Amino acid sequence: MLETRLEDIKKGDFSSSAYDYAKDFDASDEIVIGAPYRDYSFPSLLKAYFEHICVNKLTSAYKSDGEEYLLRKANRLTYIFTAGEK
Repeated sequence: MLETRLEDIKKGDFSSSAYDYAKDFDASDEIVIGAPYRDYSFPSLLKAYFEHICVNKLTSAYKSDGEEYLLRKANRLTYIFTAGEK
């Protein structure tokens, strides 16, 4: 999977359905995330989601002076989490 992803990035070919979530994220006007607060962190599934949507040359690009995000539309991300007693 990683080799295919690296080849796709080199070619700039993001036509595979594997990039659908990244394209949706990139095209969003506003992003709202809701997740439970667990063990002083966010859920591992949310981390895996971000690992899949952060695609070089699609949602971000690396330059010699650091990373520049290319999200073109979203001007706000809201993260809502829950924490508390049962």
